[in-house]
Amino acid sequence: MVLVNETHGTFVYRALARLAVRSSPDVTDASVWSSGRCVEDGALVAVECIQPSRAVGSKNGPFLRLSNGGGWLFEKKHGEVMMRREAVQTGLWAFRVNNDDGLALRAYPTTSMEAYLDGRD
Repeated sequence: MVLVNETHGTFVYRALARLAVRSSPDVTDASVWSSGRCVEDGALVAVECIQPSRAVGSKNGPFLRLSNGGGWLFEKKHGEVMMRREAVQTGLWAFRVNNDDGLALRAYPTTSMEAYLDGRD
């Protein structure tokens, strides 16, 4: 179900603090994944949906649904900015890997080994 004020697309946000990923658009501890998955301070994440808070006058939100289906984050919690939207330039880009060992593929933009995709399931 799409809410009237939801914004869909591809957006990039930077974490301004270490944040626990939520299972739903909520800032309470009850919505934190039991796996303890977090986004580290300074990490970039891809977002596919921006959902405003349903509570009128709320200091929480908007809520950000991660593009990889991994859960939800929020732009503000109790009025404090926790995620900042980054400007994205679209286009076709050519990259050259200048490393004899190659390039490690990751699930999202990070240097963390947690997101490393090694091709094994």
